[in-house]
Amino acid sequence: MLKKTFKYLSALICIPVVIIIVQAAYFLTVGPENTIIEKADLIVVFPAENERIAAGLQLAEEGYAPNFMVAGISKESLKLYLKKYKDLPASVKPLISPRSNTTFEDALITRQILQKHKFKSVILVTSMYHLPRAYFILRVLTSGMNVKIDKYGVEKKWRLLAASKLKPEDSGVDVNANEKGPQEALKEQRAKTLTQKLIYNEMIKFWASLGEMASYTVTGRVLTDSPFYLRTRKFLKANVLFAVNGAVE
Repeated sequence: MLKKTFKYLSALICIPVVIIIVQAAYFLTVGPENTIIEKADLIVVFPAENERIAAGLQLAEEGYAPNFMVAGISKESLKLYLKKYKDLPASVKPLISPRSNTTFEDALITRQILQKHKFKSVILVTSMYHLPRAYFILRVLTSGMNVKIDKYGVEKKWRLLAASKLKPEDSGVDVNANEKGPQEALKEQRAKTLTQKLIYNEMIKFWASLGEMASYTVTGRVLTDSPFYLRTRKFLKANVLFAVNGAVE
């Protein structure tokens, strides 16, 4: 009896460990080294950070696709972004999508646009740390559609607000190893730490996105208006996820 119990407990422990290892390996493989793009039918930006939209607009200007979309933002918001960064070339058509609130909804909207216009290729633009989750969800949703998805990862640009107040001797950073000086060494270390926290957050949110996708598959409705979903999201933010936005702009 004890042997059987031990086997069951071992299996219960091993299964999540294996899942975490496989997920971590996936996140490592879908990185900047695999960001290779070719010309496509559509450039789609999954928003949240301004540098993503700026990168997408740059790709449009370079002629990578004749159609451009920022998932889930209004026509008025797109106009503001175009005014802030750069307008689209005359040869590029802006596409407007319904409002979205999550990465899953961004991917769902993108699938609908691909189907509507019969596009066969798309360049997905998002932050490097966000790319594994965004690409996986979009890949699953477009399975069977014969759509080619190229990934374009955008580096997160941290603006560290209080770097000048940090003390090198208290940071654990070898400031002498950085030729740029102590403060730059501290900035680089802080940026690295914050990025690691974002990747951890993404690995947790990955499962939330899978939950959204499973729910949509069963019910045909998105979860963002569900009280249970909102309570779960609030709990995760408060107790499981790192709060990194307060440390940067």
